Amino acid sequence: MQMKSIRKREYFLFGPIPPPYHGQSVAFSLIVQAFNAREIVLVNTERFSLRVMNTIYSILCTWYYFAFFNFDTVYFTSIRSKLGFVKDCNLLLLGRWSGKRIINHLHGANFHSFFHHSGFLEPLIRYCYDGVDASIVLMPGMEKEYADFPGMEIRVIGNCYESSFDEQDESMFQKKNRILFLSNLMLCKGILEFLDACEILLRNNPEIKIAIAGQFYSDAFMNRRSLADHFYRKYRELKNSFRDRIDYLRVVKGEEKIRLLFESDIFVLPTWHPSEAFPLSIIEAMRTGNAVITTRHNFLPEIVKPENGILVAPQSSEELARAMETLLNDPARLKQIQDYNRNYARKEYNPEKYITAVKSIITGYTHDSIPETNLRAPLKSKLPPPKVVALKTQPSKRG
Repeated sequence: MQMKSIRKREYFLFGPIPPPYHGQSVAFSLIVQAFNAREIVLVNTERFSLRVMNTIYSILCTWYYFAFFNFDTVYFTSIRSKLGFVKDCNLLLLGRWSGKRIINHLHGANFHSFFHHSGFLEPLIRYCYDGVDASIVLMPGMEKEYADFPGMEIRVIGNCYESSFDEQDESMFQKKNRILFLSNLMLCKGILEFLDACEILLRNNPEIKIAIAGQFYSDAFMNRRSLADHFYRKYRELKNSFRDRIDYLRVVKGEEKIRLLFESDIFVLPTWHPSEAFPLSIIEAMRTGNAVITTRHNFLPEIVKPENGILVAPQSSEELARAMETLLNDPARLKQIQDYNRNYARKEYNPEKYITAVKSIITGYTHDSIPETNLRAPLKSKLPPPKVVALKTQPSKRG
C-alpha cells in the first residue's frame, strides 16, 4: 500500500539550468519550461559555482526525490567526465533498480572516448548505461557514441534557438559591418587564434569592426587565469592599434545578446573543443542572419555547408583571416548566405519543433509532425494517454 507521504509526479528532470549559460543548460531549460511544474521534479545540477558542491547537492536531491516522490520517467543530460559521472551514476543506479524509464540527452561528441578511457570505472559506466532506455543525440553519426550499448534506442533531434529570437521586430536592427565572436572564452574555443586573425583583418579592412563576448573558463589545455592573461595581452595590443574597431563586451545575454547578433554580419567560432557537437551559438547566428565561419572539427561540417558559410582548419589563424576576408570582399555572396541562414534556421531549428520532439520522447507519445529519427528500431506506435509505456523491450536488464 502506497504511503500518503509519497507525492505523485510524472517526470524527473535532471540537468543544468542557467547560469552559467552554455548550450546544454539553455537547451535543458527549454525542456523544463515546457512542462507544468506539477508534472515534474527538478534537480539543477549546476546550482553552485563549485563542482564538488553541485555533485553533493545533486546526489542528496536525487535520493530525496526517489524516496518521497513517485514518478515514471527520468530525463537527464549526460556528463562525460569522471566527477560528472558520480552525479549521473547515482541517478542511473536508482533509476535502474527502481524500474524507471530512463531517457538520456547527449549534447557533446565524446561519450565513446570518455567510456573507453574511464579505466576502472568502465564496468560501472556500462552497467549504468545498460539501464538507459533511449538516448537523444544531435545528428546522425553521433549514434556511434553509444555503439557499445546495442539495446539502447537512439533518437536524433537537432538543437534549436530560443523563442525570444522570433519575438523581435527585425526591422529595428541594422547590420553594422561587424564580425562577432560570441562563446565561452576557452583556449579550445579558438579565442587566441581569433585574435591573431583579427590583427590581419583589421590591418587590411579599415571599415570592419569586431566584437568579442563571453566569460573566461578553464579547459583541459589552459586554466582561466592563464587564458585571461594571454587574451588581454593580445587584446590590448589590438586596442592600442585599432581603437574602437575592436571591443571586448564581456558577458552578454537577453536583449543585449539578441541585438548584438542581429546587428552582426559574420559569426566566427574557430573551435577545436574535444566534445564540440552542435553549438547553439551557430544556430542563433544563422537565425539572426549571420554568415558562419567555423572549423572542420567533429560534426561541424554536417551543420555548416557552403551555403551557410566557410569551414577552416582548426588552430589556423591565417586560414581564419582568409575566410573572413573572402566574405568581406564578396558582398553579394555574403548577403546571399545571410538571407539563406535566416530562412533555414527558422525552418530547421525553430524551438517549437525541438520542444515537441524532445517532449514526445520523454512523455512516451509520438506526433505525426515529428519525422522518423530512430536509428536502431522502429518507433513505438502512438500511445493512448494517460498511460506511459516504457521503451524497454528487455526487462531482464534491470537489477
